[in-house]
Amino acid sequence: MKNAVDSLGTDWGRTKESVFFLLLFAFLHALFRYGGRLGFLLASRDIEGAVREEFFRGIIRARVDEVRDFSSGDLLARGTSDVSSFWLFIGPGLLTLVSAGFTFLIGIFFMVKISAKLTLILLSAIPPVVFVARVFARRLYRGHRRVRELVGKVSEVASSSVTGIRVIRSYLMEETLEERFSRISGDLRDAVVSTQSMSALFHGTLTLATGVGTLFLIFIGGRDVLSGDLTVGGFVAFVSYIGMLSFPSIALGWVLNLFQRAKASLSRMEEVTALAGIEERGEGASPHGRIETLEVRNLSFSYLENSRPVLRGVSFSLRRGEVVGLAGETGSGKTTLVAILLGFLRPDEGEILVNGRRVREEEWPWIRERIRAVFQDPFLFSETVFSNISFPVDDPRPERVVASAVTASIHDEIESFPEGYGTLVGERGITLSGGQKQRMTIARALLPDWDILVLDDAFASVDSLAEERIFSSLLDLLGDRTLLVVSQRVQTLSRCHRILVLHEGRIVEEGTFGELIQRGGIFSLHYEREKIREGLS
Repeated sequence: MKNAVDSLGTDWGRTKESVFFLLLFAFLHALFRYGGRLGFLLASRDIEGAVREEFFRGIIRARVDEVRDFSSGDLLARGTSDVSSFWLFIGPGLLTLVSAGFTFLIGIFFMVKISAKLTLILLSAIPPVVFVARVFARRLYRGHRRVRELVGKVSEVASSSVTGIRVIRSYLMEETLEERFSRISGDLRDAVVSTQSMSALFHGTLTLATGVGTLFLIFIGGRDVLSGDLTVGGFVAFVSYIGMLSFPSIALGWVLNLFQRAKASLSRMEEVTALAGIEERGEGASPHGRIETLEVRNLSFSYLENSRPVLRGVSFSLRRGEVVGLAGETGSGKTTLVAILLGFLRPDEGEILVNGRRVREEEWPWIRERIRAVFQDPFLFSETVFSNISFPVDDPRPERVVASAVTASIHDEIESFPEGYGTLVGERGITLSGGQKQRMTIARALLPDWDILVLDDAFASVDSLAEERIFSSLLDLLGDRTLLVVSQRVQTLSRCHRILVLHEGRIVEEGTFGELIQRGGIFSLHYEREKIREGLS
């Protein structure tokens, strides 16, 4: 540019040559921006996808006792909003940073050739700018962290309100929830405004510094032109390069804001991805073959530190081919014990042995593959009946799905649905009754191969006749496999080979149905209450 201006009207050949190089530089710059933009954005989308997959892996691989500290709404916000914030930095943010850095280096190179003195004066302003940027960076990080947390709370309230809409409406709590959502939404707005105000102040400070610096350099450069130390063309070119460097200055503020936002989001995502632990689904043969015996020794567990234990010194064993009942009043620790048997919770004391060997941390996925469980609170995905029953199997055969449904006494009702096995059940199976959902989860548990089947109050929503049909079918299907039945129904427990009685976190009785009745203990009292209740009904 300097040569083009200085040669105007005196050397047209030199002017044409300068214009040619200016056009060539503009073309190469445009080509670089196109290629860089395409490459950066494609690569950043790949990284974004990998981060989102790692985040999801952290959720589904985490132990239940660790992931329960996060609400579903907060996890949803971390997996969507936080991941998007991270992408904004590694995509457009880094692209802008590289482009600004390239522009800065090119500009400084030509500016040094024009006037080393003016360039040195310009560079002397960088340390103060870096200092100011660091001051703003700390405040921006705290602001963005607060915003991310409030976004999670907003998602949490919205998600729980949709899930619990029937409870909200039945207790006339609409206004209370509206006020709560409005309060959190207001806090989010205030946090966003505060953070954006800080960002705007930083941008304004950079813009002001750039303007003042430009005026100062124009003043010094003008004096050099008057003294003959700098040509008019050199002065014009230097001023244009100053204008070119205004883009990196402004971009610095924007990229710094994105970086602090991404840093806050990444720290929130890492809190979840760190939960994946060391449980991995290994390849090849299982470490134990089949589960012949499962033994629990001196198991104790508390949900909160220094709180009363839910389980205390629990010991028992399960052997292949047995039907074992687990009885106990509400709150005795039955469901907690099942969660520990599946590796969802880790005991405070005691150990679990499979085939006489203590279970190692990395073996829990295999344990859950061999132990199938049906829980009292049935969960169905918002998919078809067929997809829900065949969920544990990669390539399900329709006849096996039907056979499982027949065993669970749900096949005839499925056939009566509008689309049969292709009927969508809605979110969490909202289109089905409690009994239908319960039996469908039983069919799902029966489909894959298993060594131990755990029924955790799985007949709670099923009438006695349906329970009798399902239980008889299960006994016919059992073979040499093990069935652990968690129930308070005497009718169900009477068909078990052995019954374990859990009371206040301890196994206080063990024996056959007849032996426990004759002892006149806790189970016998429960049996008498059940008889009275049946008589009244």
